[in-house]
Amino acid sequence: MTCQARTSYTEDEILWGYRFEPCMSLEKGAFQVDYSRFEMTFEVQTPAASAKELHELKELEQQEHSTLSLYWDHLLQPCVLPGPSEDTFVGMSVPGSVAEGIRHEPPEREFPA
Repeated sequence: MTCQARTSYTEDEILWGYRFEPCMSLEKGAFQVDYSRFEMTFEVQTPAASAKELHELKELEQQEHSTLSLYWDHLLQPCVLPGPSEDTFVGMSVPGSVAEGIRHEPPEREFPA
């Protein structure tokens, strides 16, 4: 028996979520083909999208969730600024400083000869 199979189909020839009805049976040690059932199909439970599309949708949702999460976390957390450090006041005018007319000389240091 010779069998030929198509390897190329057009978009309208593909039925998403369907399978072919069985058209072959084993009777008396020989296979029988019921050609009246050859093109019959039945519906099966199938996702509405392909595995690739489902994967892409899941990745997109994760990206959106992380972006939204960063946005909402920023809005929900109070804005806390660190307190001033010692470096904050360097160069600021302090009463009794040069700006007030009093000159402060740095202490003299002794350097080894």
